[in-house]
Amino acid sequence: MSEKLIRWEPVKELKGIYYLDSTADTASSFELVFSDAIDENKQLQVKFSSRVKGFRSTYETFRERSLLDFYKKYDKSVYQDWTFFKLANSEYLAWLSDQSQGESEKWNLTHYLFTTMEFILDIVHNEEPVVQWLF
Repeated sequence: MSEKLIRWEPVKELKGIYYLDSTADTASSFELVFSDAIDENKQLQVKFSSRVKGFRSTYETFRERSLLDFYKKYDKSVYQDWTFFKLANSEYLAWLSDQSQGESEKWNLTHYLFTTMEFILDIVHNEEPVVQWLF
């Protein structure tokens, strides 16, 4: 089964591309703060209630092949001017399953993908994050 990019809209009024302002990984949570590329005062917090099970942050230029694959595979309306996604049949989850000898499959994991102005972030977690505006 091939990987499928799904546009994720966790809160109302999301639009366009966002910058990644910060990440915070503590013993009890994992938090991301994004700001709107047009209005930097408009910030969005994505907070997982426990540590993430997998995290990869990569400078966008170093994921050029992934981006080109998206462009070939999907209509622009899916990915253009958008930051928040989930991936079904994720290659990253398949890799984690292989590395953990199948243990990760017991966790009901979701692969979240954030494509910002500068970075691409892959986050794997077994719970939906709390997403809220920080005005």
